[in-house]
Amino acid sequence: MIEHLKWDSNFFGFPTGTIRSVETPSILKETLEKFRVQGYKLVYFFSDPGNVAVNQEALRNNGILADIKVSYGMVLNNNNTEPGCENIYLYDNDEPGETLYELALQSGEYSRFWTDKNFPSGTYEKLYKLWMLRSVKRILADEVFCYQKEGLIKGMITVYHKSDTGVIGLLGVDVSCRGEKIGSKLISHTKNFYLKKGITKIEVVTQKANKNACAFYEKSGFSIIKTENVYHFWL
Repeated sequence: MIEHLKWDSNFFGFPTGTIRSVETPSILKETLEKFRVQGYKLVYFFSDPGNVAVNQEALRNNGILADIKVSYGMVLNNNNTEPGCENIYLYDNDEPGETLYELALQSGEYSRFWTDKNFPSGTYEKLYKLWMLRSVKRILADEVFCYQKEGLIKGMITVYHKSDTGVIGLLGVDVSCRGEKIGSKLISHTKNFYLKKGITKIEVVTQKANKNACAFYEKSGFSIIKTENVYHFWL
């Protein structure tokens, strides 16, 4: 139940942990106290929104509802894909460049690491730039695809797979080009990419507060498969 997050702890510079699968308010309270005694500064708690008593206990213990995480999924077939787009190409440089860094930051505008102002200044920027860097180096992504307009990158998507499921990591479209269906073209390209590999399921996670993203994925054929409340406890 108590899980130490080594990567997060090293990145933030203070002990960070997470709590999962708590069924009763008393267990949540006891677990938080264990983290506090062990010197943790930050604890994430992922909770079922339907467990009202546990969510109320989280708020009573000064938990910040930092995110309502929405997971979307889709089963791929030849009937829900579209032809490829010649403006999309595989990014094969192992350095992102300023444009991809900026798109990564734009993609995370509703991230809990941005909305929770308890993080030290610059944390969100550092985190998303590192995510982009590790994606083009193929550490956090299998591939990175970019949409080019008039010789400039105006959109990008990072993708990886786990078992038989393709996963979208980052999806960003430059604010100056939104409404031009660049995101839809990147999604279509990703569907075709995975179908050619024999992968017939695809998933993506976004924030419920990001209403535009939720509407976009639902319009693109995705359905909600899971919703979680994500709390931050600063101890």
